[in-house]
Amino acid sequence: MLTRLFFQWSGTLSNNSLNTYAQNVANSWATNMGPNTNSNLSLIGVSANDLTTNTAPVGVWTGNKPGTAQTTVRSAPGVAFVIEKVIPRRQKGVHPRVYLPGMDIGGEVQQDANTWSSTYANTIVTAFQAFLTAISGSNGPTGATQFQHVNQSFYKGHTWSQDTNGNWHKHNTYASPLLQPDVVVGLLANLTLGSQRRRNHQGG
Repeated sequence: MLTRLFFQWSGTLSNNSLNTYAQNVANSWATNMGPNTNSNLSLIGVSANDLTTNTAPVGVWTGNKPGTAQTTVRSAPGVAFVIEKVIPRRQKGVHPRVYLPGMDIGGEVQQDANTWSSTYANTIVTAFQAFLTAISGSNGPTGATQFQHVNQSFYKGHTWSQDTNGNWHKHNTYASPLLQPDVVVGLLANLTLGSQRRRNHQGG
């Protein structure tokens, strides 16, 4: 399973600084999210990519950071805890989200068969916020300043066009510049058990 996080920053990065940063991300995940992740799942890789150009620096960490949650009831492979990201810009449709697989499951963390308990949801959101704090701001890669968590959109608005039959069609408009970051100003738990099934083919 692949999860992407985007950050906005100023400065100059290097392969070495991003390699170190990728290691820090893995360690921070193990510290903050590992205790809430089932032991049958592991973080096995982090890729830190500078998106400035197609030849910009890249950092990589590979290893094994297993979850450490002590539970006898494990979530199915397709179940995910969903966190919604709050951004200042209004947008139509689904808001940016992050899907977290391998969360504890069972009577102690669920309100019912389809709903997480609010207490458990607050625990996960708090842990994820601590993880983000540990990898952003002054904890970002060496060479980067004002390193903050953002949602990355490649579109901004839309246009309409009419076909030869007189029917109107809406087309998303690419942002200019292409990268259009929105600072994430908050995190909200979705109490309904989410599905990660569509993303399972992405990897471990």
